[in-house]
Order: sequence, then C-alpha cells, then structure tokens
Amino acid sequence: MIFRRTISGLTRMNTICRCLTAIAAIVIGLSVCVPCATADENWGYMVWTTEEDCWYVGPTISYGSRGHIQSAKTFLKFVPKKGSSTYLNIKRLLRQDRMDPERFEYFVEAADINCRTGTFSVARVIFYDSDDNVFYDTLFRQPRQYAAAPGSPYRVIADYLCGRGSSTFSIARSLRLMLTP
Repeated sequence: MIFRRTISGLTRMNTICRCLTAIAAIVIGLSVCVPCATADENWGYMVWTTEEDCWYVGPTISYGSRGHIQSAKTFLKFVPKKGSSTYLNIKRLLRQDRMDPERFEYFVEAADINCRTGTFSVARVIFYDSDDNVFYDTLFRQPRQYAAAPGSPYRVIADYLCGRGSSTFSIARSLRLMLTP
C-alpha cells in the first residue's frame, strides 16, 4: 500500500515535471519569435532595391503539408536609404499622421505570407528612431494586403520564405540583390 502511494506520487511528480518542461520549451520557442529590431543577428536574409533600400527578414515560422510550405509568419525590417523616394514618401506620410518625420530610421512589420497566392498580409507596422526606440506603432483594423509582384522585394522574400527558388535570383547569392521596385 505504501509502495503504491509512493509510486503514484512519483508518477505525479514526473507528470508535473514533464508539463513544466513542455511549458518552458514553448515559452523559449515563443521568445525567439518576438521581434527584436535592435539585434542584427536575428535578421538573416537581405534584399536590396535599386535605390539601395534594404529589407531584412527576421525569425520565421513556416506552415506546410506534404513537403510544401503553405504559409509563413515573419517580421520584416525595412531600412530605406536616406534621400530615396521611399524614404521621402514615408516621411511625408508620418507628417500627415502628425508624427515627427525626422525621427524615422526604419520600420518593422509583422507579415503573414500566403505561399499559394503570393500575398503578404500586414497588420502592424512599428516605426523606430536612430536610438532603436519606438516612436510610432500602427495596428490596422483590417490587415493590409500586398501582392508580391514579379521583380519586387516582396516577390523575392516570398520565394525565399515559401521555399521556391527564384528564376532570376539565386537564394545562395542573395545577400545583396539589386531589384527594381
């Protein structure tokens, strides 16, 4: 009788330890997926535009079946070149939203990619200043949808995340790509 109680007590302890280990693993896994704009080592893949604006792809979670990726969730960091048309357009839009455009250095967006349609869905954009401080955070009521047009940085990023090689660009040579916007 005492022996059975001890065994059942140990079994409960083992179950509790396994549950706590599983919870710890989930928490650690999720902490890796949180955007960290200041840690450059988390931004692995780069795409450059013809204006020398730069897109970085952050930690990514891919979903698939039968060996094919169906969708992916990631963080994209956009660092425009000072004086580029995109940089000036973003500053104009920030001014319209009554934000100080002179603080703008880069933004990070949370993106969901539908690999079947090549569509990006962006629900949140966070703007940072030169000290890596958030100065503007936009959460859209309805996520914005962007098509990954051929030759665009979104297309190259979609091909990379969805496991498709681009016919024009090699993934192995993609540390610096010159693309047309």
